[in-house]
Amino acid sequence: SIKLAALYMLSPATLLTCVGQSGTLFNTASVIFAFLFALKGMPVHSAAFLALATYLSLYPFMLIIALVLIDSQVSKTSRWKSAARVIMPFFISLTVLSLVSYYISGSWDYIYSVYGFILTVTDL
Repeated sequence: SIKLAALYMLSPATLLTCVGQSGTLFNTASVIFAFLFALKGMPVHSAAFLALATYLSLYPFMLIIALVLIDSQVSKTSRWKSAARVIMPFFISLTVLSLVSYYISGSWDYIYSVYGFILTVTDL
């Protein structure tokens, strides 16, 4: 799985995105690490990386269900216990990231910049 992640990170499409100075590289890397840690049976690390991806863009939030299902299979526990093992660290990490951003910027204006358009768009 490390070889697969390295292969993806060194692919021409990923490198050209990096050269173009796009932030999607960080978002994609966070999602990849979230699934890597989920498959290794590390739900706290997995939830933290998914929180980082969600912090950068709202869409990865939907992957939390996949992480819960992976954790329940890897750890061989009930889905309710796996949900608690993934969802609680996810929201704690997302809260910490938000508080750090508030501390650095001094305002909550970044929330509308990151999530505002996604949540308030009326017609596409």
